Amino acid sequence: MILPRTAGRLSLVATAALTLAVLLELSHRADGALRAHEAADQAGTSAADAMSTERETSRLVIHLDRGLAPNCLVEGWSGAEPNFGVWSVGHRAVLKLGGLQAGPAEVALTLQPFSVPGRPVQRVSVRAQGRPLGDWSLTGSAVRTLHLSVPADARAATGEVVLELALPDADAPARRVAGSKDGREIAINLKKIEASAGGV
Repeated sequence: MILPRTAGRLSLVATAALTLAVLLELSHRADGALRAHEAADQAGTSAADAMSTERETSRLVIHLDRGLAPNCLVEGWSGAEPNFGVWSVGHRAVLKLGGLQAGPAEVALTLQPFSVPGRPVQRVSVRAQGRPLGDWSLTGSAVRTLHLSVPADARAATGEVVLELALPDADAPARRVAGSKDGREIAINLKKIEASAGGV
């Protein structure tokens, strides 16, 4: 039989052990985040880049649904939303992809258009260094992937792939969705970018 006083002591020991386990887990996560920050500093990239990007010699994958805003989002993008992605804001958006090998590049943009009654179509045009790479008219709100081929001479002088997106049908949910107070003019929600170069 366990006496009440002994039971109280056992309860305190169990609580202390649980608290220690939680603190150790938090410390482990903080150490991981710190290592990511340090690696990012050494590579000259942001922590958001380090934690959202998978990079190989000739290929990179950028996850935009992790609640982080990497440096590839140059202009015309809203804040990153965890488990969802990043909305374009306005009628023009720019992406800059660096660190790929020289030569032609293949880029895939996984996204979801803003499609609601009164705004059923989102037109998307993509250019690089003024050269047209593709035009799409997106209907419905299903997630889909747009594939682009970027010629070697359509890369910036620095070697980066700079994509300019024209989004003429961007609109505010507050104007199209009953009860919405979102005044941003949105067109697409970007979820993932995959890019490869160097003949891959």
